[in-house]
Amino acid sequence: MVLALPLQHRPLFPGFYMPIFVKDPKVLAALQESRERQAPYAGAFLLKDEPDSDPNVVSSSDTEKNVYDLKGKELFNRLHEVGTLAQISSIHGDQVILIGHRRLRITEMVSEDPLTVKVDHLKACLYRLLPHFVFSLK
Repeated sequence: MVLALPLQHRPLFPGFYMPIFVKDPKVLAALQESRERQAPYAGAFLLKDEPDSDPNVVSSSDTEKNVYDLKGKELFNRLHEVGTLAQISSIHGDQVILIGHRRLRITEMVSEDPLTVKVDHLKACLYRLLPHFVFSLK
């Protein structure tokens, strides 16, 4: 079970850092509590484009403000199913630094406020390309 963090513009990949701003005080408190319990992890999931929107058009700040208003089932339905287990590296005010660890898949919603989900950890596949063959190392 992990707290689900929505990412607006780009996904977090395993092995990368990402600063995010958390505007919801309940989410920020839950992240702080996770760090204090020695379980500083959350799930970072990219938001799907709004229905009837053109993904090639840059959104206005009004649309971004509406993203912060998404909660519960509405937020759950806008998250991509696959995301990244993110270590909460540090929290400074409303800025949270995440470190991506491994891929996750949402299996179900547990609670709505703050959004908490059950996840499956996806097996990492390493690929090695040779001139005419692709070997999967599992």
